[in-house]
This record gives sequence, C-alpha cells and structure tokens, in this order.
Amino acid sequence: MNLWENVKMHIMLKTKLIDRTGESIAESLVSILIVAVAAIMFAGMVTASSRIIDTSSKWMQEYYKAVSEINEKAPAREGGFATVQVGSLSKTEHVQIYSYEAAGVEIISYIPTETPVPSTEPSGG
Repeated sequence: MNLWENVKMHIMLKTKLIDRTGESIAESLVSILIVAVAAIMFAGMVTASSRIIDTSSKWMQEYYKAVSEINEKAPAREGGFATVQVGSLSKTEHVQIYSYEAAGVEIISYIPTETPVPSTEPSGG
C-alpha cells in the first residue's frame, strides 16, 4: 500500500466513526459489549440460583425425614404448655413435645393435646 491509500483509508474510517446517518462502528461495539456482559451476569445468576435450590432441597429432605421419624418413632420427651402469640392475640395450649436431631440441628415438634399432659416425674408424697 502506498501513502495515498493509507491516508484515504484513514479518512474513510474517521468519516465512518463520526457519521450520524446510521449506526456507527463504536455504537455497534458498545452494544455488543453490553449484551456480552448481560449474558455473563445472567449465567452467573442462574448458576447461583441452582446452587441455592440444591442446598435448600437437601435441607428440606432432611427436615421432612426428621419430622416423619418424630411422628413415627420418637417417644414423647415431655409435656407442658405452649403459648402462641400473633399480634395482640395470645393462646396457651397443652402440648406433647417430640424431638429429633438431623444434621446437627434439633427439630422439635409440638402436638396439641385436649387434656393436660401428665408429668413424667415421680410425684412426692
């Protein structure tokens, strides 16, 4: 290439970059960059979401397994009262308490009873 062709190519490139009639090369490159960054961010969010779902699914399976074992096998640990308060409303009920440990976490189940739960401790007298 001679000098004249280089100058001519430089002028054409400069003209295209500052041309206002259509989409310029710079605008096209910036839009491609934005789309690429958005696609990478989307892929990262999908991966993180998948990991969170897997973790919570495993935990929930352990939880349901533990609750099932409580309801089927675990003897009552103790009885007593449980008070539930929602806003300004409060209710106290007689309950039977069952517990089970799963993955290092104690899961406690309170089952309401109609009558007071008898004490498991020996009575003095």
